[in-house]
Amino acid sequence: MTGQIELPLSDSALQKLYKPFEIPPNYPAGSFKPEHPAFNKFGEVHTGTDSKLTTFVDLRIGECECKDGFAFRWDSKRDRWFDAAYCIHKMRMLSSIVSNAGDTDKEQLQRAYLRALSTRYNQWDTVSAFHKELRRGDFEQAWFWALILSTHRGVRGVFRYMLNIIYEETRDHDLALHLIATTPHSRYHNLLDMARTILWFCRSTKKWELPTRFAIFDAEMQGYSSLVKSFGKEVAGHGNIINKDNKAKLYADLSNGYADGDLVRFQRGLKGLQKLQYGDGDKDLQAHRYEMYETMYDIADTDLDDQHPVWTVISAVNARIEANLGIGYHELNAIGDSLMGEPLNGGLSPAKRAIILRRPQPPIPLAHWPAIPLYSHDNHTYKGKALMRKFPEQLKVGAEQTDLDFRYCGAYFGVGFRTVAFRQHGEIAPWHTVVWPKQLFRNVEKLWY
Repeated sequence: MTGQIELPLSDSALQKLYKPFEIPPNYPAGSFKPEHPAFNKFGEVHTGTDSKLTTFVDLRIGECECKDGFAFRWDSKRDRWFDAAYCIHKMRMLSSIVSNAGDTDKEQLQRAYLRALSTRYNQWDTVSAFHKELRRGDFEQAWFWALILSTHRGVRGVFRYMLNIIYEETRDHDLALHLIATTPHSRYHNLLDMARTILWFCRSTKKWELPTRFAIFDAEMQGYSSLVKSFGKEVAGHGNIINKDNKAKLYADLSNGYADGDLVRFQRGLKGLQKLQYGDGDKDLQAHRYEMYETMYDIADTDLDDQHPVWTVISAVNARIEANLGIGYHELNAIGDSLMGEPLNGGLSPAKRAIILRRPQPPIPLAHWPAIPLYSHDNHTYKGKALMRKFPEQLKVGAEQTDLDFRYCGAYFGVGFRTVAFRQHGEIAPWHTVVWPKQLFRNVEKLWY
């Protein structure tokens, strides 16, 4: 049961409101602001599944009787109070308010509810969880994490994130064009279009499911292994690493690798150029990537007919350039893979796309706050790094992963596992059931980033 009073309140009224709560000295009483005026309520909330146990919640001041119910927490390192996460009792009350609201206010209340819920999650863990669910193809889970992520980055930020990883995960060129068309334009920045695009991404064939992918990935790792021997393990990093004096040699590797049909040498050149020193800032990076793009474009223009699959990839990259969205790392890899023979076989049929783009918006999940899944924690999250240090033996071939789950890891280590697993089992099987080629495993072990 909830009640409601008018805000703002006088100092004496505030003192009465805080009386049920044992707040510490110097607490910033009265500074809490509800996410929406409709949340200006208070009352008893049932605790767990026992209908006899209740906890008092006052959303007007953001307080709850439970041990996690403070609206603010003290940061001793920074010597300041900070906004605390909403406890489950507050979230239950908010869920009840939103569920019982009329249709007129529903959308605004849902967005306010999601902002409150997002306080329970670290943004970077949310990004990782969203990415892993897109990778796994689990729409319901991806939808939830996208909603949380949208409170930090907006709906446009969710579209932009999917655009940046589309060629990391798929070879769906139609989806790439869809993301390029929708990401910059606000008319698409709504939950309905976001849901449809996420569903499309989840349903798209992933790279490791493609029958030609193992050979490409194996050559890529051999190319990287060659770079490691020449320039050190740092080449697994994000870029701007290899001294620019090596530029001509790396372009020669790319061009001669293509001319000779030597996929390993081609990959050495392509990946080496991706890690070449380019200067400072995004402008210099884009100029460097555009030079790589032009080189591969010229190879295609000189040697390949208009029906070659590479022109489909280049058309998508051109659309991205024209939309002022720049050239991504994975876009260059997609052009290179197509140049070296990767076929066009990664998209959905027009009929399946049409069905997806007519789907209604799914509901906003209320009274639902799952933990970040174990498989979301890889070498890109703090918890994942801690798990790697604590359970290194579980990363070995044939080990049972009981305390970590790196099958969906974003590093080459995880990409390699998925590629081999799908080749052997036709699915992402348990870690210990997958037998790696020894040299491939040794190669990916060098490439943590």
